[in-house]
Amino acid sequence: MNHFLLPVLIVISVFTGVCCAEGLAPTNLTVIVCDSTNKVLDTVIVPDDKKSRSVKFTLPEGTDEIRVFALGKRQHKDMQTGYYITGRPDDKKWMGLGYVEAHVEKGVLTGIDGNGFGQIKIDKNLKKQVLTDIKVGTTATITTVIINGEQGSGGNG
Repeated sequence: MNHFLLPVLIVISVFTGVCCAEGLAPTNLTVIVCDSTNKVLDTVIVPDDKKSRSVKFTLPEGTDEIRVFALGKRQHKDMQTGYYITGRPDDKKWMGLGYVEAHVEKGVLTGIDGNGFGQIKIDKNLKKQVLTDIKVGTTATITTVIINGEQGSGGNG
């Protein structure tokens, strides 16, 4: 093993373990969407049921960017942690997709489609927002969950 990668792997393992221990990923996979100021718009706790699903977040009206990232251990081994995927409006100015979509295959996050990426900083404020959203348990209107090809409920379920 390359010795330069060892510290990176340790940091990723510790980061994932801390998020799960703090209740941010109670099923070992939580998908979170924020606006460009890192205000949490919705949180989806993905059940550990081995089903395939996609979680689609559509940009709210008047928003120039959303950021989607995942926490927990149920991510494909090739997925990079510590990053968010951006979504931009589907218009002439931004020429974006208008949404960000996370793909879960047999209970494991395999990818997130969007327009770009950036590094996410999980600070105390962001953790608090995620935990509050999990506790409230409601679904934002921007969230659609499609389970095995059938549209279902969004949000925390």
